[in-house]
Amino acid sequence: MPASDETSPTSKIGATTLPARVLERVMLVALSFAVALMLSGVALSLLRGESPRHTIAIQSLPEGLSRGDPAAYLSLGLVMLIATPALRVLGSLVVFALQRDLRYVLVTAVILGLMAVGFILGQA
Repeated sequence: MPASDETSPTSKIGATTLPARVLERVMLVALSFAVALMLSGVALSLLRGESPRHTIAIQSLPEGLSRGDPAAYLSLGLVMLIATPALRVLGSLVVFALQRDLRYVLVTAVILGLMAVGFILGQA
């Protein structure tokens, strides 16, 4: 006997279409913005004839960006690029919560927690 539409694994496909598209669009925008920042840093570096030999600390980024420091643009682009997978996991958590899929909400929450712990320990 075929599975009913209510219990079929594919029954959620229609429900995830919009959230999945929104998540895909957010990821694309974040990635594009990160690449644009890094390309801006490279362009500034070429225009000034200097090569950035260091990264900028996160707390110093606003000052560096306001001065037009190429290293600040490159650093912010890298931070955004590194943050993109965490954004994906967070977005997936929201999508699974909207679907009321408790199993995947729990798994995704654990993954997000592990990423947060790794980030915190990396700061120590």
